[in-house]
Amino acid sequence: MRTVEKVQYVGQCVEEVVKILSILVADGVYGPVDRLARAVDIETIYAAMYETLRYIIPDLRKCQEGKESEKQLARCVALKDILREFKVDESKITCFVNEASPKLAKKVAIEALSRGLSLREKYPHAFSSKAIRTQEKETR
Repeated sequence: MRTVEKVQYVGQCVEEVVKILSILVADGVYGPVDRLARAVDIETIYAAMYETLRYIIPDLRKCQEGKESEKQLARCVALKDILREFKVDESKITCFVNEASPKLAKKVAIEALSRGLSLREKYPHAFSSKAIRTQEKETR
Protein backbone atom coordinates (compact mmCIF):
# COMPACT_ATOMS: atom_id res chain seq x y z
CA MET A 1 0.00 0.00 0.00
CA ARG A 2 1.42 3.38 -0.97
CA THR A 3 1.98 6.01 1.69
CA VAL A 4 -0.88 8.28 0.61
CA GLU A 5 -3.30 5.36 0.44
CA LYS A 6 -2.16 4.13 3.84
CA VAL A 7 -2.65 7.54 5.43
CA GLN A 8 -6.16 7.74 3.95
CA TYR A 9 -7.01 4.24 5.17
CA VAL A 10 -5.71 4.96 8.67
CA GLY A 11 -7.87 8.10 8.62
CA GLN A 12 -10.90 5.91 7.85
CA CYS A 13 -9.93 3.61 10.70
CA VAL A 14 -9.71 6.51 13.11
CA GLU A 15 -13.10 7.77 11.94
CA GLU A 16 -14.70 4.37 12.64
CA VAL A 17 -13.27 4.33 16.16
CA VAL A 18 -14.40 7.90 16.83
CA LYS A 19 -17.96 7.00 15.77
CA ILE A 20 -18.09 4.03 18.12
CA LEU A 21 -16.55 5.88 21.04
CA SER A 22 -18.89 8.82 20.55
CA ILE A 23 -21.82 6.44 21.12
CA LEU A 24 -20.33 5.46 24.46
CA VAL A 25 -19.89 9.12 25.39
CA ALA A 26 -23.50 9.82 24.42
CA ASP A 27 -24.48 7.03 26.84
CA GLY A 28 -22.36 8.53 29.59
CA VAL A 29 -19.84 5.68 29.45
CA TYR A 30 -16.54 7.50 29.66
CA GLY A 31 -14.18 4.72 30.82
CA PRO A 32 -12.72 3.66 27.45
CA VAL A 33 -12.46 7.26 26.26
CA ASP A 34 -10.70 8.25 29.48
CA ARG A 35 -8.27 5.35 29.10
CA LEU A 36 -7.43 6.43 25.55
CA ALA A 37 -6.94 10.01 26.72
CA ARG A 38 -4.46 8.80 29.35
CA ALA A 39 -2.83 6.08 27.25
CA VAL A 40 0.92 5.82 27.55
CA ASP A 41 1.32 2.45 25.86
CA ILE A 42 -0.32 0.16 23.33
CA GLU A 43 -1.67 -2.18 26.03
CA THR A 44 -3.89 0.60 27.36
CA ILE A 45 -5.19 1.24 23.85
CA TYR A 46 -5.95 -2.48 23.40
CA ALA A 47 -7.82 -2.61 26.70
CA ALA A 48 -9.86 0.49 25.88
CA MET A 49 -10.88 -0.87 22.49
CA TYR A 50 -11.76 -4.25 23.95
CA GLU A 51 -14.01 -2.60 26.52
CA THR A 52 -15.56 -0.42 23.81
CA LEU A 53 -16.50 -3.40 21.67
CA ARG A 54 -17.84 -5.32 24.68
CA TYR A 55 -20.16 -2.40 25.39
CA ILE A 56 -21.48 -1.70 21.89
CA ILE A 57 -21.81 -5.16 20.32
CA PRO A 58 -24.81 -6.39 22.36
CA ASP A 59 -26.82 -3.30 21.38
CA LEU A 60 -25.90 -3.68 17.73
CA ARG A 61 -26.85 -7.35 17.80
CA LYS A 62 -30.29 -6.58 19.26
CA CYS A 63 -30.90 -3.97 16.59
CA GLN A 64 -29.67 -6.29 13.78
CA GLU A 65 -31.95 -9.08 14.94
CA GLY A 66 -34.93 -6.77 15.41
CA LYS A 67 -35.16 -7.75 19.07
CA GLU A 68 -35.15 -4.22 20.41
CA SER A 69 -37.94 -3.16 22.75
CA GLU A 70 -40.10 -0.13 22.01
CA LYS A 71 -37.90 1.84 24.39
CA GLN A 72 -34.86 0.86 22.35
CA LEU A 73 -36.34 1.74 18.96
CA ALA A 74 -35.01 5.32 19.01
CA ARG A 75 -31.60 3.94 19.95
CA CYS A 76 -31.59 1.51 17.03
CA VAL A 77 -32.54 4.31 14.65
CA ALA A 78 -29.65 6.41 15.96
CA LEU A 79 -27.18 3.52 15.82
CA LYS A 80 -28.16 2.74 12.24
CA ASP A 81 -27.71 6.39 11.30
CA ILE A 82 -24.29 6.56 12.94
CA LEU A 83 -22.84 3.14 12.04
CA ARG A 84 -24.82 2.14 8.93
CA GLU A 85 -26.49 -1.23 9.11
CA PHE A 86 -25.53 -1.80 12.77
CA LYS A 87 -22.07 -3.00 11.89
CA VAL A 88 -18.65 -2.39 13.32
CA ASP A 89 -15.92 -2.70 10.69
CA GLU A 90 -13.54 -5.08 12.46
CA SER A 91 -10.76 -4.47 9.95
CA LYS A 92 -10.81 -0.76 10.75
CA ILE A 93 -10.74 -1.41 14.49
CA THR A 94 -7.76 -3.70 13.98
CA CYS A 95 -6.12 -1.10 11.77
CA PHE A 96 -6.59 1.57 14.45
CA VAL A 97 -5.12 -0.63 17.16
CA ASN A 98 -2.17 -1.57 14.95
CA GLU A 99 -1.44 2.04 13.97
CA ALA A 100 -2.34 3.74 17.24
CA SER A 101 0.08 5.58 19.41
CA PRO A 102 -0.64 7.33 22.69
CA LYS A 103 -0.66 10.64 20.81
CA LEU A 104 -3.24 9.40 18.28
CA ALA A 105 -5.31 7.81 21.07
CA LYS A 106 -5.53 11.18 22.82
CA LYS A 107 -6.70 12.91 19.64
CA VAL A 108 -9.35 10.21 19.10
CA ALA A 109 -10.55 10.56 22.69
CA ILE A 110 -10.99 14.32 22.34
CA GLU A 111 -12.87 13.97 19.05
CA ALA A 112 -15.12 11.23 20.44
CA LEU A 113 -15.90 13.28 23.52
CA SER A 114 -16.96 16.28 21.50
CA ARG A 115 -19.02 14.23 19.03
CA GLY A 116 -20.65 12.18 21.76
CA LEU A 117 -22.00 15.27 23.46
CA SER A 118 -23.44 16.38 20.12
CA LEU A 119 -25.08 12.97 19.64
CA ARG A 120 -26.95 13.40 22.90
CA GLU A 121 -28.46 16.59 21.56
CA LYS A 122 -29.19 15.16 18.11
CA TYR A 123 -30.82 11.96 19.44
CA PRO A 124 -32.25 12.88 22.86
CA HIS A 125 -34.39 9.74 23.14
CA ALA A 126 -31.66 7.36 22.04
CA PHE A 127 -28.93 8.37 24.44
CA SER A 128 -29.79 9.23 27.96
CA SER A 129 -26.76 8.38 30.03
CA LYS A 130 -27.23 4.67 30.56
CA ALA A 131 -31.00 5.08 31.02
CA ILE A 132 -31.86 2.45 28.42
CA ARG A 133 -29.60 -0.16 29.98
CA THR A 134 -30.92 0.69 33.45
CA GLN A 135 -34.51 0.32 32.27
CA GLU A 136 -33.71 -3.06 30.73
CA LYS A 137 -32.15 -4.35 33.94
CA GLU A 138 -35.16 -3.21 35.94
CA THR A 139 -37.57 -5.07 33.65
CA ARG A 140 -35.67 -8.37 33.78
